[in-house]
Amino acid sequence: MIGVYDGDDQIVASMSGLVGRLRTSDPQLTMTGITKYTAVNGTITVNETVFKKTANTEASIEFIPDMIASAVLTSGWYDTITLDTENGPTTNVTFENCSLGQELASGVCKTCPINFYTLESAAPCKTCPHTVAYCGGSTNLTLVPGYWRKNATTDDYYKCLAFEACPGGLDAW
Repeated sequence: MIGVYDGDDQIVASMSGLVGRLRTSDPQLTMTGITKYTAVNGTITVNETVFKKTANTEASIEFIPDMIASAVLTSGWYDTITLDTENGPTTNVTFENCSLGQELASGVCKTCPINFYTLESAAPCKTCPHTVAYCGGSTNLTLVPGYWRKNATTDDYYKCLAFEACPGGLDAW
């Protein structure tokens, strides 16, 4: 909640009915779509805004009011807090790392396509070893009959001594 808090983390003032725009001084962060927000009872809502930045990094976003706004303290005092049109509350946003089956390419997480795979997050996609497996993209490494591996988190594979004992597949261990 956006507001003013006392030393005990109790809210003493919140913004309501406020409209404004998003701003950042981070040159690596791009914001597209609707970069406006609304605040109701101290909760800021942002709709249809796309934030892009390198995965596994942080960015600071500032909420700039469209007009000078004041909040009256709710603690019984009659002081006001003023937000002007140049300064506003700031929050830090963390851009998550890539998921399993995604590589980090030019700062963007991309799912490995068919004929490639990765069993780690943000690791480069590997070319499928077609002689022993079919790769459906992402983490999909499906061994052909006659091969096995220790578990789903390894791409070390072995030829079976008895062909019929290794039917292949995703769970070929």
